[in-house]
Amino acid sequence: MNKIFTFLFICCSSAAYGAQPSEIPVGWQERGKATTVLFGFPLYRGTLYTPSSKAFHKNSKYALSLEYLRALKAATLVKSTVKEIKRTEGLSAEVSKGLTLKLMKCFVNVKAGDRITAIAQNANKIAIFYNGTKRCDLEQINVRNQFFGIWLGDKTRDAKGSARLKGMP
Repeated sequence: MNKIFTFLFICCSSAAYGAQPSEIPVGWQERGKATTVLFGFPLYRGTLYTPSSKAFHKNSKYALSLEYLRALKAATLVKSTVKEIKRTEGLSAEVSKGLTLKLMKCFVNVKAGDRITAIAQNANKIAIFYNGTKRCDLEQINVRNQFFGIWLGDKTRDAKGSARLKGMP
C-alpha cells in the first residue's frame, strides 16, 4: 500500500480547484495547476504561485500548494518525499536521515480537503504550512531545489504535470 501512495505522491495530471490559500503572500499569482493521479484515483491538487506576474524560475521565490483528496499518514508523506529527493538528487544516507527527521516535524496526517503549502524563501530555506498555519521552516543546503524538484525539477516523474504547474502549454 505504501508503494501505491508513493507513486500517487509523484504523478501529475491537470485539474482546476479553489481560491488562493491565505499563506500565499499578497500580490503573488497562480502560475499553473496539476492533479496527482494514480490508476485513475486522484491524490491531491497542486497549484504553483509566483510573485506578481513573474514567470516561474527554479532559483527564485515561489510556492506550491497541495490540496489533498485522500487521507494520508505523515509517515507516508515523509517517506515518499525523501525517496523522491534521493532519486532525483542522490542524497547521502546521513543527509537523508537528517531530512527525514526534519520532515517528521513539518508534516502531519492529512485528510481529504487538507492543504500543505511550501514556500521557497531562498536556496536553503522553505516555509511549510498546514491548512494556513505555519508548521516549520525546513532549512538545509540546497533544500529549495531538492524539495521542489519532486514536482518542478528536470528529473520529475511527470514532465507534463510539471509543465502545467509552471504555466506552460
